[in-house]
Amino acid sequence: MIHQPLGDVYGSWRAMEAAYHDGQLKALGVANFENDRLQDLIMHNEVKPTVDQIELHPFYQQPQRVQWLLNHDIVPEAWGPFAEGKKGIFTNSAIQEIAEAHGKTNGQIILKWLNQRNIVVIPKSVHAARIVENSQIFDFELTQDEMQQMTKLDEGTSLFGNMHDPETVAQLGGFKFDY
Repeated sequence: MIHQPLGDVYGSWRAMEAAYHDGQLKALGVANFENDRLQDLIMHNEVKPTVDQIELHPFYQQPQRVQWLLNHDIVPEAWGPFAEGKKGIFTNSAIQEIAEAHGKTNGQIILKWLNQRNIVVIPKSVHAARIVENSQIFDFELTQDEMQQMTKLDEGTSLFGNMHDPETVAQLGGFKFDY
């Protein structure tokens, strides 16, 4: 997976394609690629990404971006599905109302909401009880009204930076990874 659309994306992608063709990788993906960058990557390479891991949570829903991914058979995967605990997500009254109606937690409602939108989510926790809780979302469905209530929480702004801001790009582009 290429983590950001920065640096030598095409050289990295072609190296990953070679490993894919050699059978060393089963799938290729990206993270934080806007749809225009993905379209460009698809047009100039052989293997299409299978996944784009993007910031998705109740406060930043990106419906057009998600729909574009789904329309192009690219799996949207949510990173930060719980908004890293920001903005009182675990005590939000709108989510809590839905949770109480189903006998679930706010976290479970968020995961189910993402799941019903065909978004893959791999929630992070270091607590065994929370890991089990996160897996218990397949015994109920959110109604259309509840899905609409969740939609109303969207503020349309990333909680983690603007990739169109040169300072953010400079900061992210300055990271060096030792793999």
